[in-house]
Amino acid sequence: MPLTLVPPDRLAQVLGLVATIVFGLVLSAWADAPRRDARWVAPAAGGLTAVATVLGGFALRSDGLPTLSPVAVVLVGVAVGGAVGAAVSRPRRAGALAALPALAILVVFAANPLQWGLGDLRSSRAAEVVGQTGRSLSAGSRWASDDPAFDALLLATGQPSLSGQQWIGPRDEAWRVLDPVGASTHTWNRGASFVYFRWAPGEQTRMTAIGRDVIVIRADPCSSELRRLGLALVVARRPLHAACLVGMGKVAWGYADRWIYGV
Repeated sequence: MPLTLVPPDRLAQVLGLVATIVFGLVLSAWADAPRRDARWVAPAAGGLTAVATVLGGFALRSDGLPTLSPVAVVLVGVAVGGAVGAAVSRPRRAGALAALPALAILVVFAANPLQWGLGDLRSSRAAEVVGQTGRSLSAGSRWASDDPAFDALLLATGQPSLSGQQWIGPRDEAWRVLDPVGASTHTWNRGASFVYFRWAPGEQTRMTAIGRDVIVIRADPCSSELRRLGLALVVARRPLHAACLVGMGKVAWGYADRWIYGV
């Protein structure tokens, strides 16, 4: 099954979207369906939802968020289960349906950074330096970074970059510049991926997939291949020494300095 080929967290996101759409369609049909005795349906739906939410919360707590309170997990599970039960029991009443979007709005408000502001990504000294430096780029010229965190800054400030996130699959003609004979096709020929560099002056270009959606390109910043792709500005987590690089200063990002070079 294709869904088994993606990481578990990505699979959960996909299934969550599908389940939400299906729930809306089923609830709409349920509101119009003739029912003789449906008193058990709403408690069953709410109870199963609460159990699934609590189990998911404890899985999150044991895996990546150990500070998550068990009490909070249970309370959220009960709230979500209650909201689903209310919607199923009274699918035609606005008051019963209001609980679900109310909970969703709270989650989006707390989790979506656009609701809180982009902060350092747009208003920091680093963002100002990147914006000013980027204005020196000519058409077709690009940045490249060896730091995924800095790639987020490049993305937030609208900078054209060879590193960062590959959203909708590979641009075959661009990857072929780095891999003309297709020896690493299995590495770069994939869908949405994170792409970043490891700078290695004087070395041949090599590509490695260190995860199902992370591609690392080990390359000389002075290579002719990168020049053909428009590389003009290099960002490094340590000072680089190569004949083609011209130091343009450094900027603090993520509690550490990043060095910027012109090519």
